[in-house]
Amino acid sequence: MKKQGWILIGVTGAFLCLLLGVFLGRNSNKTYIQIQDIDRVQTQPTTSPESLGKIDINTATSEQLQLLPGIGEALAQRILDYREQHGAFKSTKELMEVSGIGEKKFDNIKNFIKIG
Repeated sequence: MKKQGWILIGVTGAFLCLLLGVFLGRNSNKTYIQIQDIDRVQTQPTTSPESLGKIDINTATSEQLQLLPGIGEALAQRILDYREQHGAFKSTKELMEVSGIGEKKFDNIKNFIKIG
């Protein structure tokens, strides 16, 4: 084979490698976005106050209270302890008497809670 033939084969091979790189680069980006979307969907809670309706703070378990925005395990336990020491809540605003629940936190959860 002549020198010109080898040059043509080399140029063609380089061009194909370039095209393959561009194609793989575009597809890998799409795959990355799809994987991120899947991860985000899988990490979202399967239950929420919206899906359960309003949570009765006088009968809710710790797990139910933890569905409320900003209420973790420790704060849920303080709500249960308060309820045990003082009896049933007479109004939802009384929840602000629990240590760790101020106006801001109450504003975030007031639409998800009820009495009775």
